[in-house]
Amino acid sequence: MKTKKYIVIVVMVLALGAIGAFFTYSYMYKPHRNVSEESAIAVMSATELQERFANANGTLESFADKIIEVNGYITTIEQSTTIMVDDKVQVDFDSHGLDEKTLVNGANVTVKGRCVGYDDLLEIVKVDQAVLINNQ
Repeated sequence: MKTKKYIVIVVMVLALGAIGAFFTYSYMYKPHRNVSEESAIAVMSATELQERFANANGTLESFADKIIEVNGYITTIEQSTTIMVDDKVQVDFDSHGLDEKTLVNGANVTVKGRCVGYDDLLEIVKVDQAVLINNQ
């Protein structure tokens, strides 16, 4: 009789552990966001975005981890997938589907991406997972 109780308890503990592991895994490893399919909560120039963060002392929670559209001129192409817009916003592109030859210094661009936050030291806003919306 004691062995049956022991077996039932062990099976219950293992079942609860498996259920807990499943929910933990589901919570921690969510699917990646598809920025190109999400709508932007704000559309503004790079200068306006940087000024909003600078005036809020770098803590503008309404944009944190949100999708935004930024427009301006490319001032620096740092790497094949990183550009600076108006020397105010650093944009890291999603490498899928980006043709580096379309990025030219001085070109007017509109990009959509996830706002990471504000770098107080460099006084720039960082955007990642970006996609190119318009390039002129």
